[in-house]
Amino acid sequence: MPPMEGFFALCDEMKQLFVGVERSDSIVVNPHKGLFTSGGVGVLVVKDGKKLQHCCSLEETPSCFKGSSVFSAEHVSPSELSFELTRPFRGAQMWLPLKVFGVGVFRAALEEKLLLARYLYGKL
Repeated sequence: MPPMEGFFALCDEMKQLFVGVERSDSIVVNPHKGLFTSGGVGVLVVKDGKKLQHCCSLEETPSCFKGSSVFSAEHVSPSELSFELTRPFRGAQMWLPLKVFGVGVFRAALEEKLLLARYLYGKL
């Protein structure tokens, strides 16, 4: 699949480009491109969360973090599920606009982006 913004899958004319994505073990989308959120928000969706937890866990990070009693098999920290090992609630920047405005508003805006891109391409 060519690199593109995953939220364009909301547009009927683009859905064929996303056929087979369900076979992927993970996908990444950047809401700041398709949902008009601020930068710094990325979404990684994985089939097997244990693999994500393993690759980003403190057990796989530099030795200065090893042995920390805060992180254990019984206590999964949100900070262990990100590459930065931090806890900001960035997901709200994606979830809240979808909840407040609904998917339709964003679908319409993405369809307008496609229309404008075709218009510009025609002018070049």
